[in-house]
Amino acid sequence: MKVTIRDIAKIAGVSHSTVSRSLNDHPSISPGRREQIKKIARELGFEYNANAVRLRGGKVGTVGIIATKNISTTFFLDSLIRKITHEEQNSFLDYIVSFPQSSIQGTNNIRRLVSAGKVDAFILMHPEISYADYEFLMNQSIPFVLLHFKPTNFTYDRLNYFLTDHEYGAYLATRHLLDLGRRNILSVSEGGGEIQFMERSAGFKLALDEAGIAFEKNMLIEGECSYEFGRQLVMQRRGVLHHYDAIFAQADVIALGIISALKELNVRVPEDISVVGYDDILIGEYTTPRLSTVHQPLEDMDHQACLRINELIHEQEESDPVQKIFKPGLVIRDSSLPAASVMN
Repeated sequence: MKVTIRDIAKIAGVSHSTVSRSLNDHPSISPGRREQIKKIARELGFEYNANAVRLRGGKVGTVGIIATKNISTTFFLDSLIRKITHEEQNSFLDYIVSFPQSSIQGTNNIRRLVSAGKVDAFILMHPEISYADYEFLMNQSIPFVLLHFKPTNFTYDRLNYFLTDHEYGAYLATRHLLDLGRRNILSVSEGGGEIQFMERSAGFKLALDEAGIAFEKNMLIEGECSYEFGRQLVMQRRGVLHHYDAIFAQADVIALGIISALKELNVRVPEDISVVGYDDILIGEYTTPRLSTVHQPLEDMDHQACLRINELIHEQEESDPVQKIFKPGLVIRDSSLPAASVMN
């Protein structure tokens, strides 16, 4: 009887994805566990050759993830990997993550993985993948989906994608501050031309416009997506903080830096200045005050992306692309409650 990865997993008392990663020497599995599983495989006479499997027209059971390395993507990636490794309906048992720092490196990584026959498909979470790379994947009939990031240099209307409506999310955040009676709102963005932050700025401006507040350039400051940038921004503007009664930080990590600096300057949050972030990273729920933020439906987005990749791997004929834009939601915590609510 032919021995399978699932047979080894049952004997070892681990998941089949753990067996697959062990046989491929994945660094997420400890050396001791990898050797234990390989020993069981040898004793059962199991042989695993990823390239040979692909040459026979089969699947290697691995999905490639091309991601940009930032705080937002880290939380997306954690959720995505859980979906890849824990959902039985997925045809892939393993994953390879690549963090290219440039479009050239991204090209090299994608083509190397394809040429080596190491992946069945890609999940692309990077805004700077080149048009040539998308063309390469399509010409090679390698399935892929876009997750979280829109391409910055060409249209994506024929591609499979799972994205967030960032303009709506920023609109919700700004509308919430306006509903609290805040009228002098500063927004802080990463900038740099990344589409998701351009959309968040658009949502901020839309909410102001609906409230009859004319947008001025000094109401939006662009910098970098970091805790330190948020801190430095407040410290540099300590002399004009009294002009603001609210701050919408377009990333939670910026918001946390802002709150830290405000506390250091004895500016009360939310009594003096209400603060709202974006992304709903875990630490925001445990800070003092707890951070109000915009929540992206990561679990649902990742689930849908995994289902679509699974379909693309096995479909016999080309189908219409699946394109979904997910609506984020507002999470209201202590950093933006009215002062009276905080005091009670």
